[in-house]
Formats: sequence, C-alpha cells, structure tokens
Amino acid sequence: KAIKSKEEAWTNFREIHSSKMGGHSGIVKTRKSLCSKFYWHGMTADIEKWLSECDHCQRVGPPLKVVETLDCIKVSGVWELVGMDLTGPLPQTPSGYKYILTATDYFSKWVEAFPLKTKSADEVSQNLCTIFYRHGCPLRILTDQGREFVNQINSKLCELLSVERSVTAAYHPQTNGLDEKTNDNIKRALRKVVNERQDDWDLYLDATLFSLRSKMHTTTKFSPFYLMYGREARFPCELPVEMPYLNFGL
Repeated sequence: KAIKSKEEAWTNFREIHSSKMGGHSGIVKTRKSLCSKFYWHGMTADIEKWLSECDHCQRVGPPLKVVETLDCIKVSGVWELVGMDLTGPLPQTPSGYKYILTATDYFSKWVEAFPLKTKSADEVSQNLCTIFYRHGCPLRILTDQGREFVNQINSKLCELLSVERSVTAAYHPQTNGLDEKTNDNIKRALRKVVNERQDDWDLYLDATLFSLRSKMHTTTKFSPFYLMYGREARFPCELPVEMPYLNFGL
C-alpha cells in the first residue's frame, strides 16, 4: 500500500513499532515489517530516525550480542521439536504471577508463554496441556533438569500423549538455546512497556507474543506467524478504511 503523507506513515510506524502489538522491535524487524506492508518515499530514513528517537527503546538500550556459537538442532517440520523453559521470579503482579513458562517451536520459532504463580508441577502441567490442546502434541520436547519439568506428573503426561522428552545437560542450558533466547526477548520487550514498579508485565504478555510471532525471525527470514498459518498477521492499520475501527488500546 502506498502511503501519501508523513502523518499516515508516522501513524503506521507507531502501530507496527511502538504499540503494544508492535513490541518495540529493533531496526531490522521493524523495517522488514513495514516494507512488507507499506511504501512511502524516504521510508528507510524515516524508520531509522523515528526508531532512534523512541524513548522506550533508548532507555532499554541495544540487545546484547551473543558471541558464543551454538550447534544447530536440525528439524524438518512445525511442532516437531519444542523447547520449554521457565523464567523468573519476576516482580509479582497484582494477580499473583511471578514466573513465565515459555515454549518455542524449533522450526517456525513460534512462541507460547504463560504467566505462572508458582513453579509447581500441577501449574506447569496444566499449561502444557493448554499448549497441546491448541497445537497438537509435538514429537519431542526439550527442557532443562528442573524439578518442574522432570517430575512424575510431567513424565506421565508425556507418556500418555506419546511425546518424547529430552533433557539438557546439567549446567549447560545452552543446549536449549532457542528457548533461552526467547526468554531474553520476552523480558526485554516487557521492560519497554511496564510501569516503574515492573509489576504489570502480565498485562502485556499476550501483546508481546504477537510482536514476536508477527515479525521476521533472523534465522528463518520469515515470521513465525507466516510459517504457522501461511499468511502474515494483519495489524489494525491494514484494515480497509471503510471498515469500522474500534480502538481497544492495542
């Protein structure tokens, strides 16, 4: 879609980058997402300028560069191998959440995440069931050696569903490097939108997931959304003008 004015371009940039759904992605992902949807004269320079002026991004700073080279785990299809991990404790929210359970598909890089009040086996198992009900059972899941993942409940769950489970080597969480990176991306994105106490992160978790799913992944060069659904995710700014637009604070 050709954009005719800087005002419209700025509005689209704010939605793709600065909104809750945008997630304050970096320059490469923001530019790729905008260029796949819109065009206006001088857009590359505008995107770089506006992103450099984004207060939320400047406060958090650039992402840390990973210098360690990790071996690639080869997969051939969606939901063949899913890495799972827990991150936290985080500042406790008014709803009582302190942890995040993450699951990342190694093929599409699709991310699922759930806020948890505890790291108990029951709570982890309930959310594992939610993932399986939503996407079907993966062929294999990769977790660390934490008790929440190797306890009898989760072992029995995988046995009943015929899901193979692999465990990372002790003191070497990099084996599950993709999900470790997912944790870093989620926490980094949340830091850009939470309040000063950082205790409302659970309100932004779903929007952060949409941002991660809808932006190009640097490894696959496709968005996880595209690899899962065969199409790109639509943002509200892409809806036809004649359609009613309801502002839900996205």
